[in-house]
Amino acid sequence: LGVESFLVPRSSGHADARGPALHLQRIDPTAYRSSDRGPNETVLLAEMLLPQPGALTLLEAREAVLSSLREHFPFLDEHLLVVDSVHDGLPLYDFSRGSRRDVDRIHLTESAPGPEPMVCQWKVDPPGYLELAGEPVRGPIRGTYLVGKTVLPALGQEGELLAAWGVARLITRADRGRQKLRQQMWSKVEES
Repeated sequence: LGVESFLVPRSSGHADARGPALHLQRIDPTAYRSSDRGPNETVLLAEMLLPQPGALTLLEAREAVLSSLREHFPFLDEHLLVVDSVHDGLPLYDFSRGSRRDVDRIHLTESAPGPEPMVCQWKVDPPGYLELAGEPVRGPIRGTYLVGKTVLPALGQEGELLAAWGVARLITRADRGRQKLRQQMWSKVEES
């Protein structure tokens, strides 16, 4: 599993909020603090965009994330140690002794006793391609194009690059001279 990855639900013809698209980050626990964990243990940070209002409530989001993870990693439950979210206010799930034990948030020393507020990140209606896309590449004014962070917000810098590449293809597709120039430019890049 890469350091950064995305899990996209299997295509079933329609979007299902119970199996959301996830952004995963795999983090070495010793990178941010000393840890007494084994060398094969890692922190897996799973994030999803939670539309408000939407099909899921904040209290249902944790189970939706876990079900999406289980769909892609069938043996996930055998390897879990701790499951937590600072935003939902639910107890921490501790699997370190073999079965799930709920630990109330007031007993946790490294987090707030209540849920931390979530900041609205982005509102796209309707959601774009595989719930990863935001605004369309073509701007609202004829002849304008969007290439910033708002086009593919879930992909970060790679999303900006893909948006710019898409706009370049749209512009050069209509003009044969520009298309030939673009192809020559790519061949020069490949040669060097």
